[in-house]
Amino acid sequence: ELKHIPPTRLRNNFFARPYEFFVEMFGLPNYNEIDPTPFVAITFTLLFGIMFGDLGQGLVVSAAGYLMWKLKKMAVGKILIPCGISSAIFGCVYGSVFGFEEALDPVYEMLGMSGKPISSWPGTPHSVLDTAAINPILVCAIFIGVALVLAAMALHIIAALRKGQWGEAIFSNNGLVGILVYCGGVSFVSDFMSGPHFLPSGVAFALIGGGLVLLFFKEILIGLVDHHPNWKPESWADYCMQNIFELLEYVLSYFSNTVSFLRVGAFVFVHAAMMMAIFSLAGDPVNPVVVILGNALIIALEGLLSGIQGLRLEFYEMFSRCYEGGGHPFKGVSITDKAE
Repeated sequence: ELKHIPPTRLRNNFFARPYEFFVEMFGLPNYNEIDPTPFVAITFTLLFGIMFGDLGQGLVVSAAGYLMWKLKKMAVGKILIPCGISSAIFGCVYGSVFGFEEALDPVYEMLGMSGKPISSWPGTPHSVLDTAAINPILVCAIFIGVALVLAAMALHIIAALRKGQWGEAIFSNNGLVGILVYCGGVSFVSDFMSGPHFLPSGVAFALIGGGLVLLFFKEILIGLVDHHPNWKPESWADYCMQNIFELLEYVLSYFSNTVSFLRVGAFVFVHAAMMMAIFSLAGDPVNPVVVILGNALIIALEGLLSGIQGLRLEFYEMFSRCYEGGGHPFKGVSITDKAE
């Protein structure tokens, strides 16, 4: 019964506290569940900055968020402040100020750099729209996804251990066995695509094969370790049929959750391409009115899209692996005495 579950009251520091708005949208954590707010605060801020990297536009977003909070007390305003700062930081990496790709070149020269930081990456000689830059940025986006999926699975293990569920922590698809299968799969795919070589092929195959066998029997193993009363299947035929499809689902979810992070790299190109379109419309010499209106449109449109996509990655790719969100809020009661 819900009334027998202790209520939840979130307590976070000044940086993470605004992101409780997102967590409450999904559902408050149970009393014994890990509060994912700090994780959301860090990852969402980074993802937003990567997708919407521009020094000038990021500072505008941050200022707009401050005004939204101070004037209208809008909860999302406090989230836009760090997100805008993150965008400004990544804008320095991309070398973009309101879409002007060369505006920071004097700063880089003064710092003794040969060019913008992104130009020092392998295969990225000038800007993110160079053909040679596409693959490195997309690969970086994939490995960001790998790191965040692993972090979400690690949170699941910690949450299970806090509840004393050792079987769940070890044998579930988001537990230790799931991590081993996932790491083996990442290593195999990376090697197959001529990417970084993490593990010998034999070790990767052993992790995948042995892990899938353990995942096939995970309900039994979890039931035995966690002392579930009904751990034994009623019908082995039904059990085998069901778990064959579940294994397929696990593999597809590992793949789809990781590939979904390609959108992070794609938004880097979308932002640069939209600014290129604005400058094409502005002509030569540049029409300042078109540039100002174009920047305003992109700040509103891409800021919204980057926020939606970042939130989608949080809820579907990460929360689905480590978070339930079935808690209910703590509500204080005030008692007032009325004199007759």
